[in-house]
Amino acid sequence: MLHTAGEDLFLEGLLEPYRSEALDLIRANIKHVDAFISVSDYYAEFYAWLSGDTSRKIQVVPLG
Repeated sequence: MLHTAGEDLFLEGLLEPYRSEALDLIRANIKHVDAFISVSDYYAEFYAWLSGDTSRKIQVVPLG
């Protein structure tokens, strides 16, 4: 499982070509992930868009 919160800031802060390479690696390895855990609907939607994950393996588990 991958916990998603703040990775967007990290990835957006990477300079090219590292940002594109990181996104390509994430997208290429999604098939090996059983589930993603997000702390909010925002991060779930953002990560689905960012990673290209169309399988909707993302589950929202709010902090709290």
